[in-house]
Amino acid sequence: MSNKLFVGIDVNLKENQLQCLNADDNFISKSKRFVNNLPDTIDMINYLKSIMDNENFESLTIGMEATSLYWFPLCNTLSSSKDLKDYSVEVLNLNPELISNFRKAYTDMDKTDLKDSFVIDDRLCFGRLPES
Repeated sequence: MSNKLFVGIDVNLKENQLQCLNADDNFISKSKRFVNNLPDTIDMINYLKSIMDNENFESLTIGMEATSLYWFPLCNTLSSSKDLKDYSVEVLNLNPELISNFRKAYTDMDKTDLKDSFVIDDRLCFGRLPES
């Protein structure tokens, strides 16, 4: 099994909340927010690249909910990033209903951007994802 980094991103109009977990469902870094624009998306790519290098991850799975159209530019930029090309990168846009139903397992969790990014990330770690 490869050393994989899972990244859940809660995307909205103004910002993207990012959470990183390893394959054992352990937090790799503190949650981080990035403004939803190109300069901050480039900062996000550099941030992910530094985690990949510093923690010796071999592959990267990024997931985000496909809500409205806010996810689309981020998904395309991450998928085509030359800075991440040295890693095995998979970028998934997840149906919000999939995440909503998975969230129901966390009966005592309120809904915030931070917790949304965790639920997305945890769903990636859980596996058995639909093909996007």
